[in-house]
Amino acid sequence: MKTNLVCSFPKCGRTWVRFILANYINQYVKVHKSIDFFSVFTLCPNYNLDPERGLPAYALSQQDPFVTFSHAVSHSKEADKLLIIKRCPLDTLVSYYFQLLNRHNRDLPSLSEFTVTQGIFSLIEFYNELAATLINKRSEQLKTISYESLHRNTIAVMSSVIEFFELPLEVDKLTQAIACSTFDSLRRLEIEKGFPNSRIVIDPANPNSLRAREGKVNGHIQHFSQPQIDNIKNILDSRLTSPAKTLLSEYF
Repeated sequence: MKTNLVCSFPKCGRTWVRFILANYINQYVKVHKSIDFFSVFTLCPNYNLDPERGLPAYALSQQDPFVTFSHAVSHSKEADKLLIIKRCPLDTLVSYYFQLLNRHNRDLPSLSEFTVTQGIFSLIEFYNELAATLINKRSEQLKTISYESLHRNTIAVMSSVIEFFELPLEVDKLTQAIACSTFDSLRRLEIEKGFPNSRIVIDPANPNSLRAREGKVNGHIQHFSQPQIDNIKNILDSRLTSPAKTLLSEYF
């Protein structure tokens, strides 16, 4: 079985891509009546041994489509085909902060302080390591998409992903999968049916605690002043390696 792996830093659109792919695959294998935050991992599991969300939860056979997900750069070395999802670093850092604060119930300083003292260095380490790893990947093994391109033209980007993973492409089925994986649908599913991790805090009255938090492009401008944005960009410029900057070049 080929390992098709989707890798990203947290809060770059991985859940959205997972749901689209799971809804798409389910139309062929017909394992579930519908896809929620429990069944999604049986078709598109994490690349770990978690019994509910990892490889043990996978419900298909070796002959069926296999797409797995990870935030760990080390796993990318084991992938036969690797899909990278990237997102504007400033938007990523805002979403990452609210996930840790509201979803994981972490005791954190203000967003601006967390960003320049903690969050940004996790992001820099990820992209520096990832960029170094990608050097060893052949072009046919690697594809990169962005959160922003998914917003602009979801069907075109996901069509290219399906073809990259060598899955059969049927546009009508993909259109239906996208319709079942909208931002509002994901929020509703999590509120109504929950999420398979008891450590996750879900507060329906607090949108920042949900997996699908805002789903915005350039939302960081509502959270950072221009001097703060300039400072974040300066830190990125000084700490990212040249290959990492190339990977993220559309954001600079």
